[in-house]
Amino acid sequence: KEKWYELLECADVFVLPSRDASETFSLSSAEALARGCKLVLTRSAGIASFLQDGYDACIADSNNPSSLQLQIERALSSSEDMRMRAVEAAREKFNMVRMLQEYQHLILRA
Repeated sequence: KEKWYELLECADVFVLPSRDASETFSLSSAEALARGCKLVLTRSAGIASFLQDGYDACIADSNNPSSLQLQIERALSSSEDMRMRAVEAAREKFNMVRMLQEYQHLILRA
């Protein structure tokens, strides 16, 4: 598992090219954000609903290779500010306390 984190820390960009809504949430994307990778994903990836295109991620149209290529190029040429916002987004949106509170809310609502 440590090698996975080491690879993420060396990467500039993490790409999740989901083609349909079957990818409800990607833990690997959240881990990549937390490790400081700029994230490129498609709109069909569930994690896209937690992120803002151009702010803390680059979001491509689903099933559109040209759009995905454009977003990868955009991420590679973006400033380090996007990387820092991605790290902050991961810490704010996907931390253990918040996730437990969300689960608790779902359980109590059921």
